[in-house]
Amino acid sequence: MKRFKGTPGPWFLDQYGNLKAEQGDCSRSMVGFSGLCLTRGKTAEANTQLVAASPKLLEAAIMAVEHYDEFFKGCEPPEDLPWVSVMREAIKEALGGDME
Repeated sequence: MKRFKGTPGPWFLDQYGNLKAEQGDCSRSMVGFSGLCLTRGKTAEANTQLVAASPKLLEAAIMAVEHYDEFFKGCEPPEDLPWVSVMREAIKEALGGDME
């Protein structure tokens, strides 16, 4: 399965509410985003928390789908698990295309 190629983090908020990430041996630095409409207050804080958690959420989704695929390898998987297709689509979107 394809892997995330963006900044893995860890991501955090600084004392001013700016989203930052550790990058290798460098000191913590600002991470720039293009095309974002930034807001202030509680909405901005909630958005930033989601962005900061997204690398871990993506990795968890990939692990869950890989485990699912391995568990049901060679047999018919149940049809009543709608989370699988939702998770596959989310992973595909996050990785910018194919999951392979």
